[in-house]
Amino acid sequence: MASTFSSWWQKHWRSAVAFVVVLFSIFVLLAYVFRWDWVGVSGENSKVTITMITPGATTATPATTVAREHPPEKNLWDWLGLLAALGVPLVVGLGVAWFTIKFNEQQSRTEHETTLDNQRAKALQDYINSIAALLLDRNLHESQPDAEVRVIARARTLTVLHMLDASRKGDLLRFLSEAQLITHNATDTDFPILDLSNADLSSAELSDADLSGNKLYDANLSGANLNRADLSKARLIGANLSGANLSGAYLSPGALLREVDLLDTNLSGHDLSGLDLSGAELTYVKLSGADLSDAKLNSAVLQFMTDLSNVDLSGADLSDAYLWEVNLSSAKLNGAKLNGAVLFSTNLSNIDLNGADLSDADLSNAALIDVNLNGAIVTKEQLDKGKKGLRLLISQISLIRERRFTLSKARRLRNVTRGADGKSL
Repeated sequence: MASTFSSWWQKHWRSAVAFVVVLFSIFVLLAYVFRWDWVGVSGENSKVTITMITPGATTATPATTVAREHPPEKNLWDWLGLLAALGVPLVVGLGVAWFTIKFNEQQSRTEHETTLDNQRAKALQDYINSIAALLLDRNLHESQPDAEVRVIARARTLTVLHMLDASRKGDLLRFLSEAQLITHNATDTDFPILDLSNADLSSAELSDADLSGNKLYDANLSGANLNRADLSKARLIGANLSGANLSGAYLSPGALLREVDLLDTNLSGHDLSGLDLSGAELTYVKLSGADLSDAKLNSAVLQFMTDLSNVDLSGADLSDAYLWEVNLSSAKLNGAKLNGAVLFSTNLSNIDLNGADLSDADLSNAALIDVNLNGAIVTKEQLDKGKKGLRLLISQISLIRERRFTLSKARRLRNVTRGADGKSL
């Protein structure tokens, strides 16, 4: 209960204090307006009438009546002043106690982080020592693909990766790369010595890392920093690269990215020509200006405004790809295979589809504006479905223009009205 209140207070203390101040201000204002004497903020003294009888008074000398103003008895404002005087030491004491608790929490957190950092450093050093022992004592380099020593090395690698932070994951990968354990070798051309499939490399610091030829099937690289990393011929089938930084990364030639998850990744301007991205999840991926010529994107998912504007997709295989509401404006698709692709509500304006195969492609509501369809395989029925999209786009543009005109007219009218008001003043 206390922890819940503490968490709530940390998030909403400003709103709570503001609410109390506003509520108190309203109360004082009401007390002043309606002159609640018991509050003590009306600014008036109560009038008390006192009758003074002179001793021996007669009819000729009647009793004297005197009206005097006396301050009222203790009111709410007075009690609040007393409470404030008594509350100052209490507030100071509570503040000191709160500061002490926070200081102890911060110190405990720092000590915990230091302990955890030391544990991670020791885990990495122990891992390096153990792999070095396998290299020197068990001939890991010369071992066969199904050798027990490889199983041990892989198990230790996958286990320690779960314990390490981002920078130490990068250090581990660099050690393995320099030891030639995760790249192809002369005696084993098909597989590296150490298989990193299913490895946890999330948020790893891998900038400038050499991961060429690595086997990273189903590896978790989400949020990893792969800036300028060499991923040529890397096997990333089924890997999770969502949110990874791939700026400057070298992916071609030969990288395998089938069924890879690249959700919300920036690949703008990258050379991805000839890559195998079949079945890849590319939703929200930024690919504007990228070179995807001759790439395999069959059954890939690119939907919800994925940016493919100005992308070179000439000769690419997009058969059965899901391209719902994708921006393909000014893209090059000459000779591309789009048979069976879903292009529903896709922006196909000003693109080159010369010689493209659009057989059985769904062009419903697609915007086909200034499209080069010379030699393209497409039916009139498909194009008629696309014309509906053109009409829809034109109607949307007209509606936007109408709204802008109405808004502009309203602004001009408002300015005129303000000018007239200024003159009348």
